[in-house]
Amino acid sequence: MAYRYKPCLAEWDRSTLCDLSRDTPRRARTDIYQHYEPLDEDNLDERESSSDHLVWVGNGADMIRVPRAYTSAREDNIFDFEKLAAVRDAVANKSGERLYFHAPYAQAMRISEDEVALSQQTAARETMLLFTELGVTRPFTTGDDELDEYLLDKDEFLIENASRSSRALRSKMARAMESRLVVASKLPQSDLGKLWVRLRDGHHRVFGAFMAGETWAWVTRLRDHHEAWL
Repeated sequence: MAYRYKPCLAEWDRSTLCDLSRDTPRRARTDIYQHYEPLDEDNLDERESSSDHLVWVGNGADMIRVPRAYTSAREDNIFDFEKLAAVRDAVANKSGERLYFHAPYAQAMRISEDEVALSQQTAARETMLLFTELGVTRPFTTGDDELDEYLLDKDEFLIENASRSSRALRSKMARAMESRLVVASKLPQSDLGKLWVRLRDGHHRVFGAFMAGETWAWVTRLRDHHEAWL
């Protein structure tokens, strides 16, 4: 069976990461500048603000704004929870000094039927593989459980749902499912067409900011050889 939709791709950062960083003993908590060199505001040419308190710095032509719900850490990234807590606390401290972060490098792509199918197939093998292989915590969805099940294995779906029908009727069902896929991106819970970002570095900066309440971050888009990546 296809996995049902969950409302936020980054629920992993709000639960697991928040719990672990919150449990970091106070005596072990560190100042953000023990982890990052302060940036000289006077020498920053390109910048984008995600809030009045936080500024992301990078090459403006290559920077894109990304939402928390579709931002993933690279699957082999390891989190230092002291560092994560330091970023979160600094961003959450609205009365403190303005923060300047380098916009991390990231790959960005539009979610297509292929990504939905791959994530559904990966989840069907083992849920943990979603993170270890794709860097996400839930499979992508068309917003329609039946379409998700169809993409999981098209041949198997047609066999199970039209096994006693004639070949012509199975072909008719396949055409109907493909027609539904064309307009599935308009469904309110659909991931199709959404911009998905995978961080190549800077996961402490981005997820620490998200944990502090930021809903957007700015990243520097990598030019990747893979045509699917923007």
